[in-house]
Amino acid sequence: MPKKQYSSPPHSYRTGSRGPMTNLEEEVERSRQKSQRKMAYKQAKKRKMKSRRKRRFLLFILLILLTFGLFKLVQRFILTDRPTSIPGERAMINKAITGDLALADTRGRMLTPAEKKADLEELIRHLEAIPPANCPGKVDGQLKAEESLARQALTLEGTDETFMAILDKLAKSSGGPAHLLNQGDYQRAVENVGKGYLEKNSPYARVLTDPRVKERYARLIPIQVDPAKNQPRLTKSGKSLILSGLSFEEGDVEKASRLLPGYIRQAQSASRFIIDLRGVRGPSHSYWIQALATPLCHGSFSAETTLYFSQGFDSFVSYMSSEEKLEHLDLQDDREDLSFQVPESIRRKVSDMSYQKLLTFSLVGRGQKLSKSRVILLVDKNTGNAAESFADFCQHNQLATIAGEPTMGNAWDIPPAYLQLKHSGFVLEFDITLQQSLDGTDLTKDVRVQPDLPLTGKDLLQVLLDR
Repeated sequence: MPKKQYSSPPHSYRTGSRGPMTNLEEEVERSRQKSQRKMAYKQAKKRKMKSRRKRRFLLFILLILLTFGLFKLVQRFILTDRPTSIPGERAMINKAITGDLALADTRGRMLTPAEKKADLEELIRHLEAIPPANCPGKVDGQLKAEESLARQALTLEGTDETFMAILDKLAKSSGGPAHLLNQGDYQRAVENVGKGYLEKNSPYARVLTDPRVKERYARLIPIQVDPAKNQPRLTKSGKSLILSGLSFEEGDVEKASRLLPGYIRQAQSASRFIIDLRGVRGPSHSYWIQALATPLCHGSFSAETTLYFSQGFDSFVSYMSSEEKLEHLDLQDDREDLSFQVPESIRRKVSDMSYQKLLTFSLVGRGQKLSKSRVILLVDKNTGNAAESFADFCQHNQLATIAGEPTMGNAWDIPPAYLQLKHSGFVLEFDITLQQSLDGTDLTKDVRVQPDLPLTGKDLLQVLLDR
């Protein structure tokens, strides 16, 4: 019997326990393996890209470090040749410079000859820029002569005090009110910072508190100041009461406003009340308006004058016009051209000024008015600034008798401006205005306050008491 023939099944077989694999399963398996290979390829590629980015980042950091190192090498060995020679080269350069000199740290050391020369030339440039109306020394040649002497004196070795004396002598040769602040002047001004027109944001305070200025004045030999000199005091001599020790400083306004009204009330029982203003030059108008005039008179009072300005120092003028907080003083905000209504006698003297502003003072008296004959203001040729304004105010309003000598001639002015010399830090104080008298006929420097009772003698107070 022939053997039976068997044909292959229509499907394939695979080893294993699951039995034969169908075509569909084989296709799925191939797809799965392909997907695994593809995923493995992507993961390998991703690892390579991550490694490549890491190498690039490290290379970038290395490049930055190399660039920085190269810059330092170039800076040290090419741009700055022989670093140890710089101090000597700087000294040679400073000695040769004839114009502006770069600022250097002057703390704890004396000024170099180059720095002194630079400050001297800066002062000369400024004084020569002041209009002749405020600088008579330009007209009579005194300023030019002193400039030559100052340059010669600067060639000699000297201390900071010696240098200051040279600068101060030069400033005073202008013939105007310009002078260099000595240590006593500086300390007195610093005590006013934060009060009146010396608010901490003012250009006045910024100059006085500048670190270079503070350090330079701290190095000077201290000036002994009598602490009782500017302390208000009331003394009796016969039937007269004498008020003295008035400072007219912004920092003393509050104290004076507490003390002086009581002194004035005591004076109502005296035959004569003498207010001693000899040698008083403080710049504070608030001092006399609040502490003297208000308790001395009764009713509303005002005074107006015109100030004439030269160009420059806008920070001071703008501050006094719109930012200061002095309630009794109002300096016109806007600038005006010189008015055609200015008297001819004044016009000739202010022809070198640039513009004008109106200055107004006002107060409300709350005291009991004393008779003019009983209140005597004693003045001399050194009575100036706000003290002179007070004397002029009292004379125009018939509040007091003025006795003594004609005054300085700088009443009704705003406070003087400051100029800081760049290298030394020394401060120049100077007037930036010309001011009209209250009656509008002339400048205060020409008319001054004339005494109702002229006195002569070495001790004007004793002469007055002996009358």
